[in-house]
Amino acid sequence: MPLTILVQQFLGLASWLPGVVGMVLTAIIAIQLAGFSNNAELLGRRNHLPALLFPLLLAVLGRGGPLDPMGSGAAMFGMPMVILALDRTLSIANMGRAMGALFDAGVLLGIAAMFYLPYAFLVVVVWASVSVIRPFQWREYIVPLLGCAIIFYLTWAALVLFGKEGWDPLRTVVQPTDRVPVAHRVWWIALNAWMA
Repeated sequence: MPLTILVQQFLGLASWLPGVVGMVLTAIIAIQLAGFSNNAELLGRRNHLPALLFPLLLAVLGRGGPLDPMGSGAAMFGMPMVILALDRTLSIANMGRAMGALFDAGVLLGIAAMFYLPYAFLVVVVWASVSVIRPFQWREYIVPLLGCAIIFYLTWAALVLFGKEGWDPLRTVVQPTDRVPVAHRVWWIALNAWMA
């Protein structure tokens, strides 16, 4: 993803930089988790247990260090945006209008997806939260998806403007094939007809 490439180039400037950035990022995420769980009242009484357990779980379960470029490191850089997005999503329970908060959540998930693509699928978590918190209004389901898509296309436009045309947002998840097998051609035509 585009932001992961930039971060990896930055971390290659000095040998001590990945360790320092990893410690700072772990501390930021731990503090955010404690604040999020206390604000959303996920644990009942206020405590700082997530801030204590996150570095411990990261040390026990992490492979290759917190800034491993092939997986957890990219996810670590996007995690602060995910926590902010979930905080914005759960804040709609206390307000009448939710469109701004849901758009912000979608934008934050889009920024997190620029580090680690599976974070884009957390829009489904936002939808599930909205369905539990508020009565159904179709606009509240479109707005987070729109916020995430705007970030994808703004990143694509910036990469095209800077001459790096190797990334296409729609082809990040699905790689097109030149030839569709004969057995799947009927399903391919049915899918395209249904989408049309």
